[in-house]
Amino acid sequence: MTTVAKKKMLIKWISSIEDPEIINQIFEFKRAKNESFDEAVKNAITSQQLKEETTAYIKSLNWEK
Repeated sequence: MTTVAKKKMLIKWISSIEDPEIINQIFEFKRAKNESFDEAVKNAITSQQLKEETTAYIKSLNWEK
Protein backbone atom coordinates (compact mmCIF):
# COMPACT_ATOMS: atom_id res chain seq x y z
CA MET A 1 0.00 0.00 0.00
CA THR A 2 1.39 3.39 -0.93
CA THR A 3 1.91 6.25 1.46
CA VAL A 4 -0.77 8.28 -0.30
CA ALA A 5 -3.29 5.47 0.13
CA LYS A 6 -2.38 5.14 3.81
CA LYS A 7 -2.83 8.88 4.33
CA LYS A 8 -6.26 8.78 2.69
CA MET A 9 -7.29 5.87 4.91
CA LEU A 10 -6.10 7.75 8.01
CA ILE A 11 -7.94 10.92 6.98
CA LYS A 12 -11.13 8.93 6.43
CA TRP A 13 -10.74 7.18 9.79
CA ILE A 14 -9.96 10.38 11.71
CA SER A 15 -12.93 12.12 10.10
CA SER A 16 -15.21 9.39 11.44
CA ILE A 17 -13.98 9.64 15.06
CA GLU A 18 -16.47 11.18 17.45
CA ASP A 19 -14.92 10.24 20.80
CA PRO A 20 -13.17 13.34 22.23
CA GLU A 21 -10.76 11.16 24.24
CA ILE A 22 -9.45 9.45 21.10
CA ILE A 23 -9.05 12.82 19.39
CA ASN A 24 -7.10 14.11 22.41
CA GLN A 25 -4.86 11.04 22.30
CA ILE A 26 -4.14 11.65 18.61
CA PHE A 27 -3.19 15.26 19.35
CA GLU A 28 -0.95 14.15 22.23
CA PHE A 29 0.78 11.65 19.92
CA LYS A 30 1.29 14.37 17.32
CA ARG A 31 2.66 16.77 19.92
CA ALA A 32 5.04 14.15 21.29
CA LYS A 33 6.31 13.28 17.82
CA ASN A 34 6.92 16.94 16.99
CA GLU A 35 8.96 17.71 20.11
CA SER A 36 12.33 18.96 19.10
CA PHE A 37 15.46 17.10 20.09
CA ASP A 38 16.68 20.14 22.01
CA GLU A 39 13.52 20.17 24.12
CA ALA A 40 13.85 16.47 24.90
CA VAL A 41 17.52 16.86 25.86
CA LYS A 42 16.78 19.60 28.40
CA ASN A 43 15.47 16.99 30.86
CA ALA A 44 18.08 14.34 30.09
CA ILE A 45 20.87 13.42 32.47
CA THR A 46 24.49 13.93 31.53
CA SER A 47 26.86 11.08 30.75
CA GLN A 48 28.69 11.81 34.02
CA GLN A 49 25.45 11.53 36.00
CA LEU A 50 24.67 8.25 34.24
CA LYS A 51 28.11 6.89 35.09
CA GLU A 52 27.82 7.93 38.74
CA GLU A 53 24.32 6.48 39.16
CA THR A 54 25.26 3.23 37.41
CA THR A 55 28.41 2.85 39.50
CA ALA A 56 26.47 3.51 42.71
CA TYR A 57 23.82 0.98 41.72
CA ILE A 58 26.37 -1.71 40.87
CA LYS A 59 28.19 -1.14 44.17
CA SER A 60 24.88 -1.46 46.03
CA LEU A 61 24.23 -4.95 44.67
CA ASN A 62 24.79 -7.99 46.88
CA TRP A 63 27.63 -9.87 45.19
CA GLU A 64 27.66 -12.80 47.64
CA LYS A 65 26.07 -16.07 46.58
